[in-house]
Formats: sequence, C-alpha cells, structure tokens
Amino acid sequence: MATISTKNKLLKAFEKLSKEEQSDMVKEILLFVENGNPDVILERKKMTDADRCCPDCDSKHVIKHSIYKGRRRYKCKSCGVTFNDLTGTSVHRIHKKEKWFKCIELMFNRKYVTLKEMCAELGVSEPTALDWRHKILASFEKIESSFFSGIIEMDGILLKLSRKGRKSVLAPKKNGKKAKKRGISNEQMKVLMTCDRYKNFDFKLVTTGRISADEIEETVGSKIDSLNNILASDSHPSIESFATNKGVRHVNFISSTQRVVNDIFHVQTINSLARRFKEMVNRQANGVSTKYLQNYLNWFRIKMKFSEMNDKAKLCFTSSLSDNKAWGRFVKTEEKFLSFADRNNIKDVGVYIRNWKSENWM
Repeated sequence: MATISTKNKLLKAFEKLSKEEQSDMVKEILLFVENGNPDVILERKKMTDADRCCPDCDSKHVIKHSIYKGRRRYKCKSCGVTFNDLTGTSVHRIHKKEKWFKCIELMFNRKYVTLKEMCAELGVSEPTALDWRHKILASFEKIESSFFSGIIEMDGILLKLSRKGRKSVLAPKKNGKKAKKRGISNEQMKVLMTCDRYKNFDFKLVTTGRISADEIEETVGSKIDSLNNILASDSHPSIESFATNKGVRHVNFISSTQRVVNDIFHVQTINSLARRFKEMVNRQANGVSTKYLQNYLNWFRIKMKFSEMNDKAKLCFTSSLSDNKAWGRFVKTEEKFLSFADRNNIKDVGVYIRNWKSENWM
C-alpha cells in the first residue's frame, strides 16, 4: 500500500499537468482500474465474432436475438437455442456471480482450501461450495499444452478407488487406505503424469491397474515428437514399449539407485509433482472421490503452471469465462464416471442422485 508521502508526491505531480493532460491521465487510471476489476470483466464479458458459436451444437450460424437484463442474447439458426455470452461457462446458472472471483482467489492463491473454509469465506452452503469448485475445475480441463518441448519426464502413480460421498452397499473408501487385493488391481486408479522442463504438464486418469503402451499413446502420444523430444522415466515396460513404437529416444533407469544420468536426465521433477499431488488429495483433502479425481488433477496442473505468476487468480478467472462447454462437462461428471467404471469393470460404484431444476440446462 502506498504511503501518504508517496500519494502527496503523485498529487503534486498531477497538479503540474495541463488540464488536457490531467483529463487523459484520469481516463487512463479509470481504464486501468476497470480492466483489473473482476466485476467489470464479468459484466463486459463478450464473445468475439470468431469465438461466437452455439454452446449446444457448435454452429457458427448465430444471430442477435434480444437483450435481457442488460446482456445481449443470441439465437442459433441451426438448432434454435437462445443463449448469451455466459451460457455454458462455469458461471452459467450462478446466482451470486459477485462472489465468483473470490472463490477462484481462494482456490488458486492458497496451497489448499477446504470446503468448510470456502463456506466461511464465501457465505455459502457446503453443497454450493462443492458445486462451485467443480464448475471452476471443469472449465480448465481443455486448457493444456498441445505439445512438449525438449526432455520429457513420465511416471504413473496409483491411487485407490474411492467411493467417498456415494451411497453404496460397501463402506465408502478413501484415498490413502490400503486396498483389499494385493498388488496392482482394478481397485487402484492409474494416473499418468507427464511434464517437460518448460512447465508443460499433462496429468490424466487413464485406467485401473496396469497401464498399457496403447493407453499411453492415446493419452499423450499426440504431444510427443520423436525428433524433438527425449523421454526419461523409471524402468517401466509399458513406457519402454510406447517409446519404441513412437520412435522417441528413451532414457530409463531405476531412480532409487541412480538419480541422474549424464548430468541431465532424471525424473526428480515428476516424482516431486507426484508426491505433492498425493499429499494434496490424501492428506489435505482427506481423500477425494474417484469421480472427481480428474478435476483435482486439473486443479493441481493449473496451480503448478501458474505457480510463479502474481495475478494467477485473475488469469484463472478470465479463463473460467472463456469455455462455453464447462457447464456441460460439469453436469456430465457422473455419466463420465459411470462410463469409466463400466469400461474398467469396477463393481458397486454406489449411487449419486442429483436433481436439476430443468432438464434443458440452457
């Protein structure tokens, strides 16, 4: 915060300006304040002509339809759906939009914030805080690097299946507890973690049990170039097969006995990230449901990518308003989890019932 002497110096310098210069300065200050104000950003959020498309069918054939509560609405000529600039984004159907930026500040300017802390800070109920958290995280799912640069580190971690928050004939399971079956089984979720030395990250929930070379290719294959990348990892048969099939140079070793190869190749970065993510979900969050695991991976990825930025909350706030598919991903979270469970032969996933106000979420 500026001291009184600093303010006095600024006022004296301002008084020396001509009337025209003072007027220009006031306009620049107001513009600076407004551009940094989250409420103004939310109020003035508009899709560009290039970005404007129907959130339901993705058609670009849209026209201006009307103005409702001060915000321009549009109509899709292909499917007839009407929408505005915020339809389908993370703030869609949010009543207390003025608290949205504070919610994002809590999530990204602190190490970890619990739901109870969010409720106390925002003045909302726990179900509302949980919904807001996952609506925000759903908007970051598609914000990721399209390729890796230079040396890539890759590792897979196992997290136990969690039915936290679900009605089940079995007792709810939380991350961090021991699985009933010994060794690798479908009780354990396989997360593939990949990064380079330029803060490009990819953290994905892939499968249960052992991961295959084909699953690695499907997850990150399009981001890895055999000519420009070198892959470093622990000795892992599936990663070795993936590297061979991809034609990418692969440096593998047992990190417990050999930390660095040729003074440059190591997996310390990805191992550190894996350890910190496990600490976040197992201890700080006291276990997270497998249903929401990918959202927490998105949260961790964005926090790591923007970790050195001073205004990361403002950047995350702007990004959360730019994806008109975020709401759709949020309401389909349960459907995606059930599909994942069916695909991986997970039994008794329990029941989670959520009644929406309207089946037509537009």
